[in-house]
Amino acid sequence: LAQAPPHSAARAFAGGDMAASPTSRWEERLQGVNAWLADSAHVRRMADRCGVQPWVVAGAAVLWLACFILWGFTGELICTVVGNLYPMYASFKALEDADHAGVSQWLVYWVTYSAVMLGEGLLYRALCWIPFYHIIRLLFVVWLF
Repeated sequence: LAQAPPHSAARAFAGGDMAASPTSRWEERLQGVNAWLADSAHVRRMADRCGVQPWVVAGAAVLWLACFILWGFTGELICTVVGNLYPMYASFKALEDADHAGVSQWLVYWVTYSAVMLGEGLLYRALCWIPFYHIIRLLFVVWLF
């Protein structure tokens, strides 16, 4: 059997006629971010000390900040704000609209939330040692909505 000559679309897919591949575009963007981050003396100095590229230092800093916010002392603040602000708004809205089903739903939420907060207040010194406790608590509170 004679094989047909390669189609131009197949050649283009193989990389012959195609523009930059997604990998090279990603590398170009990464190099642009590295150049932008290298303008910062602190990032450049830390990257040189650690022997890594500037984007690694910036990524580690963002990860550290996210961990500090979620697991540090602000994890408790975020959980409290999320657990109170929207439910208060939704409860008042249900009361103003005379939505009896909505009022019942939010009454169940508030009773459950207050019971969980009471239990947490008693057991917090033990609960804070559970890995990812604030994230688990935040997901639980959002699930209660």
